[in-house]
Amino acid sequence: MSSMMQNQHWKGPSTSLMPYELEEIVHANAEVVEDFAKLEMLLKVKRGDKEEKFKVEVHHKSNGTFHLNSMLPDHS
Repeated sequence: MSSMMQNQHWKGPSTSLMPYELEEIVHANAEVVEDFAKLEMLLKVKRGDKEEKFKVEVHHKSNGTFHLNSMLPDHS
């Protein structure tokens, strides 16, 4: 995974004032689809003392932008 996505505070949806912190990229898969790369990842994040996992799909477009396509809680 690119170093750009590691070691950064990741601000996802939150019902509190504390941002999510990326703890670990548990699994990642990438696939090129038309003019973008589709990244499917399982992320372990932390908010305060609580750890959570999310399945996310991110599109990396050919112009260099990233788009969060979906983000679902993972209860495994």
